Amino acid sequence: MGNKINHVHAKDITGVIGSWNMCWYGGGMVNFEEFAQALRSINYNDYICVEWEGWFRGGLFGHGEPSGVGLSDFDRVAIEAKSFLEKYFK
Repeated sequence: MGNKINHVHAKDITGVIGSWNMCWYGGGMVNFEEFAQALRSINYNDYICVEWEGWFRGGLFGHGEPSGVGLSDFDRVAIEAKSFLEKYFK
């Protein structure tokens, strides 16, 4: 089915099944090197899409405060996501 993939969506998460929290790239449990290798093994060379929606839960229940700098500066998020992900997806 590898030749059918035309889009990959990258996120990083923490938490447990049923209680996931979004976090900054590299701050969670996702093994990006493993996924990059899997995509290379099927010759995937199209886009890696990112979506920043902050954290599912902020403050006491999550990893961050909704009013924090990282959540309010979407240009910064784009730069940091690109910088982190291009190490794996070239």
